[in-house]
Amino acid sequence: MARGEFPHQTGSMNQPNPSLSASDAQLGVFIVEDSPVVRARIEEMLAEIPGTFQAGHASAAEQAIRAIHDTHPDIVLLDMHLENGTGLDVLRAVHPQLPEIAFYMVSSFTPPFYRRAALRLGATAYFDKTCQMAELRHTLASLAGRSVQEHQVQLRQVQ
Repeated sequence: MARGEFPHQTGSMNQPNPSLSASDAQLGVFIVEDSPVVRARIEEMLAEIPGTFQAGHASAAEQAIRAIHDTHPDIVLLDMHLENGTGLDVLRAVHPQLPEIAFYMVSSFTPPFYRRAALRLGATAYFDKTCQMAELRHTLASLAGRSVQEHQVQLRQVQ
C-alpha cells in the first residue's frame, strides 16, 4: 500500500473512494525487529492505537528490504541490530527508492554516532526502546489521527 492510501482504496489521494468511511482510514506500520518479545510488545501497542494496522514484520535486514518494497507501508519501525545486518542497511537500501515512507528507528542501541547516521540516511526520528515507547506511541497515535482526519476531508470533497 502506498503512503497516504487506505485499505481497499481504489483512487489516489486526489481521487478518494467515496464508499469508504472514516473508520477505513488506516496507517500501515511495518515492524523490523529481531526480538520476538519486543516485536510482540510493539504489536500490542499498535493494536491499541486506533487508525493503525500492522502491514508486516521482518527480523532480518534482507527480508525487511524485500517486504517493505512489496508492502509499501506508511511507516517502518526499524531496530538498529537485526539478523544478518542493521537498520542502517535497510535505510540505505530502501529510503532512496521509497522516500515517502517514514522510518522511525526504535532501538536500545542509541550512541549519538548511530542516531546521526540513521537521520542522515533518512530516518524521521530515533526512539530509545528502553525509555521512549510512550513517546513512540504518542507519535503514532498523532499520525494515525491525522490520517483519519485527512480521509474525512477527502470524503467531504467528493460529496
